[in-house]
Amino acid sequence: MHFVLEFTNLNSSEFAPFYEEVADAAFMKPWVKDSSDIHDANGNPMGDRTKAKETCMRDFRNSTYKIKEGNRSEKNISSIEEFLNFFDSHENKNIGMVVSNIASENIGLFLKNSLFRREDKNGNCQSVLRLVDDTPIAPLANFKAVYVLSRDSKHNVILDYESHCDSKTGKGQLMVDTAVENSQRIVISDDANITIKTRVIIEPSGEWSIENPYVYAEFWNIPKGN
Repeated sequence: MHFVLEFTNLNSSEFAPFYEEVADAAFMKPWVKDSSDIHDANGNPMGDRTKAKETCMRDFRNSTYKIKEGNRSEKNISSIEEFLNFFDSHENKNIGMVVSNIASENIGLFLKNSLFRREDKNGNCQSVLRLVDDTPIAPLANFKAVYVLSRDSKHNVILDYESHCDSKTGKGQLMVDTAVENSQRIVISDDANITIKTRVIIEPSGEWSIENPYVYAEFWNIPKGN
């Protein structure tokens, strides 16, 4: 089969210790200390680090951020200031900082590790992607992310996340790393593509949760030339 369609259960007891570990690395450690470079090419800071996390400011120019108000169409966010303005009327004045710690490479790293590097109790990788011989693999390629902010009737902030990778976003040959002992890098078919989607719900208190991610992938099981 050349495609994968999966809803990954982040509440699975089998992988719970692994998910907890990668969540801590992706979200808690940057919350305590985020040392990402937030200066532009001219050496000017790209935002206020007292209002948004550095990783979000750094990643802003490499991703697409949007706002959706009610039933209206999505509107692109053009600056960190506009991103933060979305939270101006929120009862929790720290909510922009909370969301910025999620809406960045942080959630991408969490999902990539959870989907492609997760380990069972025996330490064996159980990636959702595998070669035709069942070898677990992890993509080594650039993903382009889209973040859409909205609100619901309970005053929760809703963050819809989607990331995609193909030969265009990958900026060159698509490669994978075999997630086994003595791993190898393998060039994959130019037709390979993958989309990851999930939703994050941030409550007014600042507590938040990630819904089970949806993955659709094609042709990652075929090394180039086969």
